[in-house]
Amino acid sequence: MFQHRACDHLIQSRCGESHPLWLNSRSTPSTLTGGSMRGRLYIALLEDDAVQASMISRWLNGANHDVATFSTGRAFIRTLQTEKFDVLILDWMLPDMSGIDVLAWARMRHHRATPVIILTQKNEGRDVATALRSGADDFVRKPVDRDELLARIESATRRKGHDPQSSITIGAFVLDRVSGAARRGMQDIHLTATEFALAWELFENAGQIVSRERLHVAVWGRNHTVQSRTLDAHISNLRVRFGLRAENGLRVVSLYNHGYRLEIAQTHAGELPPPDPHFGDASR
Repeated sequence: MFQHRACDHLIQSRCGESHPLWLNSRSTPSTLTGGSMRGRLYIALLEDDAVQASMISRWLNGANHDVATFSTGRAFIRTLQTEKFDVLILDWMLPDMSGIDVLAWARMRHHRATPVIILTQKNEGRDVATALRSGADDFVRKPVDRDELLARIESATRRKGHDPQSSITIGAFVLDRVSGAARRGMQDIHLTATEFALAWELFENAGQIVSRERLHVAVWGRNHTVQSRTLDAHISNLRVRFGLRAENGLRVVSLYNHGYRLEIAQTHAGELPPPDPHFGDASR
């Protein structure tokens, strides 16, 4: 069963350092297979003030976005090394480092194209210039206004071309979020809503580790208790239904006690592996 340390649910952790605070359950399978997911973003919020973080998270949830909240730069950077976000919102003043330092790290590493918005009480023109020159896409002064923040998020993602995609294609595999359909080549893959939700999360983050908690929240929500082996059983079903083996171009790798990664296997360029007679047969 999924268990969380009590301090994982606190903005200010007393366990030595801060951890992600997941304040919204991600979509249920029914919304993932329909069209209502369009416009939903996965947002990382770095804010050490618990009241501000809670308020902003509620606004983002109310706008149909998912949010992971952090209170220290160290915890935020650690998560950025394995998690993929659509938008980063960073408070300038933090207890362990500045938001500008976090921004510089993100731009130098894995998040060069991710929209970044800086929050601060600073109001001098030179402060705005510093944030923008450091790589921020926008700058919001505190106290933060809900409508302004949401509008700036929309504007930043539009400029960066980060409209959530409605389909994913990797090799011969295609997932269509609007119709909830999946196929390999011309062959349909019949999935339950839960299986599609898991497949989408893995395919959208191909090559990256997707934590067990993120998969759990994406499919069942934060407040729904699901035993750990239930997730493992669904992943096993996906392996069979998609034929996720190296010879078919993709495989799912389990990382003990952490999560899963969808890996793109090396095949001969332009060569499609021969059809599997048992492909898509979950009874196998």
